[in-house]
Amino acid sequence: MLVSRLLTVAALAQLASCSPVSSADSLPSSPSLSALNVSSLSDTTALDIVGGTCIGQTALDKRNNDDVYRQNARKRGIPWQLRGSGSLAPFHTLASYYTYSPYGYNVSEAGPGFVPQLWGCSDAHVDEFQARMNSEWAVAGSDQKARLLKHKEVLTFNEPNEAHQANCTPALAAAVWKKTVEPLKEQGWRVGAPAVNTGGWGMSWMLDWWRECNGSCHPDFLAVHFYNPSSAALPVVLTQWHTTFNLPLQVTEIAPMSWPPRDKEHIDSTQVRNYMQSVMAWMDGTEWVERYYWYGARWDMDKLNPELALLKDSQTLSPLGELYVSSQSPQYAWNLEESGEARLGVNLGMLLGLLLAALVSV
Repeated sequence: MLVSRLLTVAALAQLASCSPVSSADSLPSSPSLSALNVSSLSDTTALDIVGGTCIGQTALDKRNNDDVYRQNARKRGIPWQLRGSGSLAPFHTLASYYTYSPYGYNVSEAGPGFVPQLWGCSDAHVDEFQARMNSEWAVAGSDQKARLLKHKEVLTFNEPNEAHQANCTPALAAAVWKKTVEPLKEQGWRVGAPAVNTGGWGMSWMLDWWRECNGSCHPDFLAVHFYNPSSAALPVVLTQWHTTFNLPLQVTEIAPMSWPPRDKEHIDSTQVRNYMQSVMAWMDGTEWVERYYWYGARWDMDKLNPELALLKDSQTLSPLGELYVSSQSPQYAWNLEESGEARLGVNLGMLLGLLLAALVSV
């Protein structure tokens, strides 16, 4: 464990000195990352920072160039928790929804498509997932079936790096993936990498998972959770993940808050709206961001900030929800040059955090 953590820290320490590698170039023998080069958002090739072998193909080659990823509102989705009442009808213009489970709803052809998720690594989660797949995603208590996306997609392992979530070791997650998830690709499914958060242990856990996979896991896209009150941090953090693993991204949870939520942390409605406009404009305009899911689809936000809610009751969109489902991206000029100070702070913070986390785990 000590050797593994120190290797991770040593590799991450190279981030500031690395440069991007064009997909047209031959692959070098030494590791290369370009996480700090935020201006280079295009077709780069990243290498496995421990083994020096290519993790992914070039992003543009690996990407499925379906028009759904090029339509602003059609990039957007919602995570919908299976509890209480409510309707997906207000979200009919969105691309997709998921329920943190293999259980979906019968939604009209005009509505969002269902993305099933294998939430955890336990036998119970695997058995439940496979049973729903064998039923062709039949809606519980109905003779109807949930309507999938045209290009079928699956999400996997919800925050396996967190003890209060899926809580899988990288070794267990890799073993379950090889047996249960990887075969789905032969059946025409696009499969998402384990859905980790971008802070804390997320990057370290993912690097360990890649090693445990040992070349036998081939996700089509990354799935990450982004919780940060600063919209300026978004392009920095997502670009780091994209260039490290050289895969397109789906941001399967995003909201302007810390996670776990901090006491007295509150952002008012104007700040939330400005944040949403900023991040949507950037993600809509970034080709390798395939989809994103605002965390706040319900009107009952429990202990979370109610200003994040897309619904004001079980059937009616809030003003924020109306903005989110609109077909056009907000007219917002994102200026990366003006956020250089934020970029530096985010990258130094992530590197120091990973270094401390690795040493603490020894």
